[in-house]
Amino acid sequence: MFCSPRFNPSLQDPHNAFARWFPAMMCAIALVQPVRANEPAPPPEPLPSHPGNIFLAGEEVVVALPEDLKSLPAGWRAVDETGHTRITGAMSALNPISLGQAKIGWYRIEFLDDAGAPTHWTTCAVLAPRKVGPSTETPICLDSAVAWFARDDEEHQRTLANLAALAGVGWVRDRLAWRDMEPNPGLFSEPGNYDQAARIQAETGTSILQVFHDTPVWAAGPQRRSGAFPPDLRHAHHFCAAMGQRFLPYVSAWEPWNEANIGGFGGQTVDEMCSFQKAAFLGFKAASTDLTVGWNAYAAGPTQWHADGLSRNEVAAYFDTYNFHTYDWHDSYLDSWGPAFAAAGGKPVWITEADRGVAYETQEPWFDQSRSGERLKAEWMAQSYATSLFCGVEKHFHFILGHYKEENNGVQFGLLRKDFTPRPAYSALAALGRFLQDARCLGRWQPVEDENLHFYAFRARPDGQAHDVLVGWAERRVDWPERGQLEIEFQLPEQIEVLGRFDHMGREIRPIPPTRWRAPQFLLFAPGTLDSLELEPAPLFTPEEFHPSQVSPVVLQFIPDKGVRRKVEERPWTEGHAWTVPAETGLTGMLWVYNFGSVNTYGELKIENAPEGVTGRLDNTVAVVEPGERIGIPLTISSPNSDQTLGDLPAWLVIRGEFGTHGRPVVALGLCRPAPASK
Repeated sequence: MFCSPRFNPSLQDPHNAFARWFPAMMCAIALVQPVRANEPAPPPEPLPSHPGNIFLAGEEVVVALPEDLKSLPAGWRAVDETGHTRITGAMSALNPISLGQAKIGWYRIEFLDDAGAPTHWTTCAVLAPRKVGPSTETPICLDSAVAWFARDDEEHQRTLANLAALAGVGWVRDRLAWRDMEPNPGLFSEPGNYDQAARIQAETGTSILQVFHDTPVWAAGPQRRSGAFPPDLRHAHHFCAAMGQRFLPYVSAWEPWNEANIGGFGGQTVDEMCSFQKAAFLGFKAASTDLTVGWNAYAAGPTQWHADGLSRNEVAAYFDTYNFHTYDWHDSYLDSWGPAFAAAGGKPVWITEADRGVAYETQEPWFDQSRSGERLKAEWMAQSYATSLFCGVEKHFHFILGHYKEENNGVQFGLLRKDFTPRPAYSALAALGRFLQDARCLGRWQPVEDENLHFYAFRARPDGQAHDVLVGWAERRVDWPERGQLEIEFQLPEQIEVLGRFDHMGREIRPIPPTRWRAPQFLLFAPGTLDSLELEPAPLFTPEEFHPSQVSPVVLQFIPDKGVRRKVEERPWTEGHAWTVPAETGLTGMLWVYNFGSVNTYGELKIENAPEGVTGRLDNTVAVVEPGERIGIPLTISSPNSDQTLGDLPAWLVIRGEFGTHGRPVVALGLCRPAPASK
């Protein structure tokens, strides 16, 4: 365990010793980590053994046989994702087979019996060689979860990190567990799985976004709720400061928690999410002001009342990026993401999980998707990324690299199979990483009235060279079984010269230019060419409107005595939680006032706003708080006719502090009527 010699674990409250032991602990942690070099990483190369059967164009493609292939097949064939046979061969021994210098693309290698029927199969991919190393500027990112998929397995961690880099992503998202890193208060684990995974991924040149979403038992409090935040925010603040420093050479960005708005990760209310965010942000920034601190990522598209809650809690000053997740169809992004960009308060928006899961067809151990499902998922990749970037998203992370299925809904998400061999969507990601490297969306082009024909224009650096790029496809607003069947004829204007044409898997297509559109295509032009088109600009993101509030070291937090949370769904597939105010008993609890600053703070508190028919009362309105400490003030909220005065969506009770040079901290509690009794 790491522990400062000046830290006494026998203290009843280790936070009282924080000012004494924390600086020494930081030095101890920093000494065990090398400093990450600032030089750009070289272009990635496959590992010598080519794990996952991933190759670069120009290499001889030698594919390992499936482990369960025991008898000699009569021959083999390599088919693409559409089932079209590309290469064939005979077999005289159970040795790896050679596809020669196969062209860019994805291949399913089927091993055939004497009648020509497949008995076993595996996959491989041939990618374009990367001309440059991973770029922090590219919007093409990936949830890699290396520490999760390859726990304590250095070889597999290197494989996953290498396959992510070969796909051209600039950022990867990984996970760590608080309970593993700090099993006892102030006692941190020796370098292990998470440190190793971060170092290995950083060595490829990709930047790392790290997330945690668990509370150790010792920090959970006597009324432990599954998956919930720690009730004492000092624990979270100190942990974030320690982790920010420990991983500083490798991890550039952090998400303090994951999907806290849903029941599986705590079912937290908006005010709880905001108070936790403030404490975590102050902790990470204590480690380094250069760290990027994201919002504790919201599950599904945030709703308008969630956006209102963030605004009323004035939390936009406490995140550098606003992060949320989406599992919707790409054609609903623009219609539903308005509240998310409002919640961002002008900060850059990152989608840190995005997918539209495809049902698996086979059972364990492979849980493979159907042939048509694999093909359609590969086509969807460009549709998702291009639409997201048009909406104004800065970074888009696809979920997920490794073999990952959810049996409760029968869905396979992974870009890779169980043995790291690729599904078609992996090749589709590599095409995006290549053609939309460092991309900036110029806008949407709608040359015809047909809403099923989609064009998005970008300025990017395919293969490291500046180009304009047009991504286009034809598709209807339908579910998986009906997709991939529409084809539309359309010719580009004669005055724009197409320099290159590639399909969604990265394969070059002739002739140029195209006349028919179905699956996504990437068209390359000289820089500035697409300026001649009438482009609809990205409609949602307005970076000039940054939130005006200042960061305060004083954080307010409400913890109810017996608070009843009500699940709130403003629209289908969203989930949030708010406090209810029973008419008989009201809502009682403690308003905690934290001081994460370095000197004493003094201030006054008041109920700044309350919904009509609701009253709030603080037992004390004056707070004097020492550094690293907190004080509790009883709070009572009552509404004698809550069923009539409060609705099903939250109304806001706002508590404001006036702390002079330490700012005007605020907490806004979303209140709604109790849920109707079940029949």
